[in-house]
Amino acid sequence: MISSCFVTAIQVLILFTLSSPCVRASTFTGSMFEVQISTKLPVKDWVKEAKKDSDPFSLWDPTCFKFVSAIKSVDNQLKEALYTCHSVPGGDENTRLKIYLFIPPERLAPEKQEPCLRAAYKKAFDDWKAGVSANFQIRPEQVQFSCELSV
Repeated sequence: MISSCFVTAIQVLILFTLSSPCVRASTFTGSMFEVQISTKLPVKDWVKEAKKDSDPFSLWDPTCFKFVSAIKSVDNQLKEALYTCHSVPGGDENTRLKIYLFIPPERLAPEKQEPCLRAAYKKAFDDWKAGVSANFQIRPEQVQFSCELSV
C-alpha cells in the first residue's frame, strides 16, 4: 500500500459547477489515490435516496457521497486530509473511486518517513478500510487503496 508508494506532487484543478452558472476553480498540492471496491454497489438505489437529500453532491456522485460519509464516521485525523472524491465508471464488477488528499506526496515516500509516521498512515488507511467495509456491508479485504501516480 503506502509503504511501496512513491508519489509526485500534483496540481489538481477541480471545477465545481453543481448549483451555479459560474465556474469556481481551485488548485491544491496533494496526493491522489485509487480506491477499488471489489463488488458492484447498489448505485441505482443511492440515486433514489439522493433525490430526497438536500446535498447536491449526493445526486452528482452518490458513490463518493456514501464513501465520504463512511470516512467521516471513522475517528482519525486522515479524514481531515480528504479534499474530494469522484467515482470512475468501469465495465467490470468493481467500483473505483479517485480520492484526493491534502497530504504532500513527499510525506508518503517511505524512505523519508519515520517508522511511527509510516505506522500511523497504515493504521489510518486500515481504519478507513474498516469504515468503508462496514458502511457498504462488505468484507474489509474487498477494499483496496493504491497510489494513482508513481515515479
